[in-house]
Parts: sequence; C-alpha cells; structure tokens
Amino acid sequence: MVPLQIRERAQNDFTWLQQEYKKGEQSKYYAKASRDNATVIEALRRLLLKKDYIKGMFEKEIEQIIQYLHHHYDQ
Repeated sequence: MVPLQIRERAQNDFTWLQQEYKKGEQSKYYAKASRDNATVIEALRRLLLKKDYIKGMFEKEIEQIIQYLHHHYDQ
C-alpha cells in the first residue's frame, strides 16, 4: 500500500515508532501513551504526516493506509 517512492523512509519511520513504544516508560515521546491499537495508529498518522517527504504529495495514500489499519486492527 505504501508508494514505492517513499517506502523505505516510511518503513524507517514506522520502525522508529515501534521502537519508541517498545521502550515503555523509557521512551522520550511515548512513555505515557496508551498502547491500544487506535492510539498507536493515530500516532503513526501524526508522525508520517509531519514528514517533508509526505507533505503535499502522499497525504491521501497515508490516510488510506491509516483507514486500512483502523479497519483491521482497531476493533
């Protein structure tokens, strides 16, 4: 689902987010964040939509991915 032009960078950002959540209370950014799927998916949305390589070019695709994730993992 991720366009080829941004796949590697998006994967790196997704991996970074996973690692930050994995740190638990040691995370600088997500120490107090809920670990439920909906919250993590929204954190991914915020992270990706802030990135320069996505702004103005791939917002629509990111929103489609976020909708897919909510549909499959936020039940």
